[in-house]
Amino acid sequence: RSSLLTISASLSAREDGEETFRKAVSLYEDLKAAGFSSTQYLPYVAYFLATEADGEAKDTIARAYEMYKIMKQNNYWLTSADDHMMATLLAHSGVDPSAASVEMKEIYEYLNEGGIRKGNVLQSMSHLLLISNEPVYKKAYRLLSIRKGLKDADIKLDSYSQSMIAVLALVKQEQEINKTIEQIRETSRFLESQKGFGNWSLGKGIRNMLRNALVLSEDLDDIVKDSVHTTVQNSIQSILLAQQAVMIGAVSAAAVSSSSGGN
Repeated sequence: RSSLLTISASLSAREDGEETFRKAVSLYEDLKAAGFSSTQYLPYVAYFLATEADGEAKDTIARAYEMYKIMKQNNYWLTSADDHMMATLLAHSGVDPSAASVEMKEIYEYLNEGGIRKGNVLQSMSHLLLISNEPVYKKAYRLLSIRKGLKDADIKLDSYSQSMIAVLALVKQEQEINKTIEQIRETSRFLESQKGFGNWSLGKGIRNMLRNALVLSEDLDDIVKDSVHTTVQNSIQSILLAQQAVMIGAVSAAAVSSSSGGN
């Protein structure tokens, strides 16, 4: 129950909170009926669908479960209940489960050869890049370039915030990487100086996620205004959802970890 505090806070901030809650409860049952495991992660998926699906939830759930099965086939030991959100995001973003299997393997291998070790972070990155229709080498190379730039700038990323690099790679072009890294650095310094955002209060992990989300939000606002942006103009909604899903997934993972630890 302690892991539901985030959802409770979100619902209380909505004018249609009670209606959204009832919808989420119904979708939670639909998710279980489709085959998803009843774990502490699933309420976050139900809430995501209740706020984003717009009447297409049942179709999305069916595609999401197909996507999850493909993810499981590709990486059996890495895929578990904490990937339910990712499968749902990809289904909602219009990614075809049957076509995604080969490409997610290609991205995974490309990024691994580029220096990202095998594991959950690499898997999340490879899944998020599926949202873009660009060639694998192009979007994966951009992700590696951003990651290297952050490392060279001594900007450390924990497991919760590394997946945000993939969202940055969906938005950014090669010529914008240095500017983005400087924006991240400046945002980090500002947040660290604010009361309640230190390592002993909010914590570095959540601060890192907020930092990346703030930089991304500014970029997405600019993209919306720029009607000639060709790379991601048709995927703005998916990118917004990807950003939200990464945040929700990280917060829910932290909440589940805290709950299982008895804190």
